Amino acid sequence: MLHYCSVAFLCALLYKRFKLSATLLIRKYDLINLWYLILYFSKLDIMLSLSSTCKFELYLPPTDMRKSFDSLCGIIQSELSEVPTNGCVYIFVNRLHNKMKLLHWRTGGFVLYYKRLERGTFEVPLYDESAKSLLLDYPQLVLLFDGITIGNLSQKDRYKS
Repeated sequence: MLHYCSVAFLCALLYKRFKLSATLLIRKYDLINLWYLILYFSKLDIMLSLSSTCKFELYLPPTDMRKSFDSLCGIIQSELSEVPTNGCVYIFVNRLHNKMKLLHWRTGGFVLYYKRLERGTFEVPLYDESAKSLLLDYPQLVLLFDGITIGNLSQKDRYKS
């Protein structure tokens, strides 16, 4: 279903970029082509987001936050014995627990998210000292990002289709 707010947004975007008016756009392009343009531009917004379909892996030892793409990929390959391009989101936290990096492979390259807390720390869950990483689900990642302790939380059983 074609949403009018999406058409309005696309028309405003195309007017700003190419100085094309909405009436000219609708006359020039049929609604199907306009719909494809809306999908293309909405994909740009989705491109920089994480969702519950991703697998999240928290690397437990403290990480030097000066490391970037290649160094973090080296940690994933050498310490976790995994391939960094498998689509998993790898989470790294520094020793003071006030900085966090998320490394994620998307089509065509890596995306690196970086969060620095101005006050407070990230509450990393309790873990076995021999473990190198923990698998998190999306709600746990959100809680970790928001500073809520996820160590003793458990989710109630729900129906999953």
